[in-house]
Amino acid sequence: TRDVVVQSSANFPQPQLVQANHLLVFRNHAALHAVHRAYWDDLARQQREPDYTPATLVADGVELWFSPQRSADPRTGAGDPIIEALADFAVGPGAAIHVAMAFWSDARPAIAHRLVELRRAGAQVRVILAPDGAGPTIPAILEEGGVEVTRLAAVHSKYMLVHSMPRRQARRLVYAGSHNYTSPALRSNDETLLRL
Repeated sequence: TRDVVVQSSANFPQPQLVQANHLLVFRNHAALHAVHRAYWDDLARQQREPDYTPATLVADGVELWFSPQRSADPRTGAGDPIIEALADFAVGPGAAIHVAMAFWSDARPAIAHRLVELRRAGAQVRVILAPDGAGPTIPAILEEGGVEVTRLAAVHSKYMLVHSMPRRQARRLVYAGSHNYTSPALRSNDETLLRL
């Protein structure tokens, strides 16, 4: 197999072996491999860009973003790829959003507020959070807005499942990668987010 890309939410320490993580494997995907290799080369050169040019590779149903994005505003959601992903969400029969998130800090409330808006518009919205990984404000915003929140200590995944209904056509998307819903993940860390 050639041009393999492995994207996971897991880190290498041993405790990750007993936590809920996700792992995506792409085989024979030359375009995705090339973009990741160019990004790796930038990291190896210690290239420091406060606003890393986000890759918007669209090939074989895959779209890709890299962090950091220093100009993004975690509080308002401006420049936040998660807010952008939910901007065009269309509510209809069966519309749903499911999030599993290891770390979600109070510095990213715009995502929680958008999920509540979509819940109130009629979408099913469910969230799994690591109890020690979320600030106190985020679960409060979600639960007060009618979002079902489950606390699971073992979760280390970072993904969002979207079933949207634009123009009455079902659209199923997965957003996954290393990106936590924290300010450092958005504005200062090396992170990857894929849309499938």
